[in-house]
Amino acid sequence: MKRVHEDAHRLIEIGLIEKDEDGKLVVPFSEIRTDFVLRSAA
Repeated sequence: MKRVHEDAHRLIEIGLIEKDEDGKLVVPFSEIRTDFVLRSAA
């Protein structure tokens, strides 16, 4: 639970999610696209 709270707080800081007037988390976008590569550490 602690990590979820930390992640949500960071997403708020960078503007990907917001809190509404009731304190609920909202995503102010109709679509989010990402592009990233995952590679093995070994």
